Amino acid sequence: MTEKLSIIPGGQQKYRYLLSRLYCLEDDLVLESGIDHDIGGLAYELLNLRFTPEDGADMDAAFATS
Repeated sequence: MTEKLSIIPGGQQKYRYLLSRLYCLEDDLVLESGIDHDIGGLAYELLNLRFTPEDGADMDAAFATS
């Protein structure tokens, strides 16, 4: 996957951004857009494969709402 994403300018960042968006979707938006509820969990699993725990904490902080 890394090799394929490296062909696209910013491919790694776009992939991480997409997974982050899927993971952080709210339930009502998931139903409206036709995305299955399980997709958020699957995106989370893929993010765990790509990020260290420290990266995950930084990402949680970036997406946290006060």
